[in-house]
Amino acid sequence: MDWTELIGSAAGVLFVILAVRQNIWTFPVAIVSSLFYMVVFSRQTLYADAALQIMFIALALQGWYLWLRGSQDRQGVVVRRTPRAAWLPLALCVAALIAGLYAFLVAFTDSNVPQLDSVITGLSVVSQFMMNRKWIENWVLWIVTDTFSVGVYLYKGLNLTAGFYAFLSIMAAVGLWSWRKELRTVATAESV
Repeated sequence: MDWTELIGSAAGVLFVILAVRQNIWTFPVAIVSSLFYMVVFSRQTLYADAALQIMFIALALQGWYLWLRGSQDRQGVVVRRTPRAAWLPLALCVAALIAGLYAFLVAFTDSNVPQLDSVITGLSVVSQFMMNRKWIENWVLWIVTDTFSVGVYLYKGLNLTAGFYAFLSIMAAVGLWSWRKELRTVATAESV
């Protein structure tokens, strides 16, 4: 463990706590975490995970905008279920990302876990895309992604990062519970 992993993990913990609370500071903190993890993953030849951090920075900027001004009334998005019409494109996007990243990693890098690295990256991009829109099912996808990541990071000797992702799995469950509670409250208020 080095200081970049420590700072990236600490910022990541704060990022998830803020996301569960739907705090707009989620996104600047996510950018800090991503910058440090870009370095950590590059050093471990997890190139797709390192590149994912660039995508996370772009997605954090998008999420920042959506949470502030992304609705028709310019008040920001609200928690809701993922639209039915979005599921097929989301699944196709995950499959395309995994296949494309795997092909790239095998052809152009020395990654010793290209399939695992590709799966984590593909799932993470779609999970964050869904979080930016406050689609509640993002938390389910994060639970799967983070749990899977723990094993990969333990294998790569990133023990602090594995612990961080175990924590993220727990916080994703808390996020799902918290956002479901809000969704029920909104549904009750609308039916009155």
